[in-house]
Amino acid sequence: ACAGGGPISEPVFLDAQTGWLGGFCDRVFLYATRDGGLSWAPQNLPAFPGPASTVSPAAYLQYGVGFLSHPSTNEFVAFVHRGITTGANGLQDSAMYKSRDLGASWNAVRLPAALLAADFIDSEHGWMIGLGPDGELGHLSLYATVDDGQSWRLRSGQVDYLFTRELNFVDETTGFISSGPVKDKPGFLARTTDSGATWQPLSTTIN
Repeated sequence: ACAGGGPISEPVFLDAQTGWLGGFCDRVFLYATRDGGLSWAPQNLPAFPGPASTVSPAAYLQYGVGFLSHPSTNEFVAFVHRGITTGANGLQDSAMYKSRDLGASWNAVRLPAALLAADFIDSEHGWMIGLGPDGELGHLSLYATVDDGQSWRLRSGQVDYLFTRELNFVDETTGFISSGPVKDKPGFLARTTDSGATWQPLSTTIN
């Protein structure tokens, strides 16, 4: 574990032997198992893509590894977040790391915004909800990729659902976002049928 770090994510397995888990730390915290979870070792990753972080002093810099997934049976995706949490603001930079050979090699892509949630329906098509400038929660945007995450296109700049943590697409046009209740705000469920350009709240009760 990372001394002074945050919670560790749920592990994600590609097969009965190979899996990964991540966590919040002052370094990239991603561990892999090759023996069904009996032992874990640090997973080497390429450097964080793009410009260096502007966090100052550097001692405040933190990393979060989460949203682990496998869009297909031979792929593993880890989303790495970088920056500093200040009040309502989250980590300011995010990158997507993808491996097709059980972690032997990785492709790293800088994401257009700090990541809040993501989902892929296959190895090519995916969506992500990004935070606003400097990790601001008040201005969320939805981005989509059709080329394995190499590029992302803004689908909606007005995702007015704070605290969105769940994003799930069932095909290239239909998807859902949801959140449980937070303080005095009730839970919600919304659906899109145009690949995320617009969202319609669903009349349902989430307890």
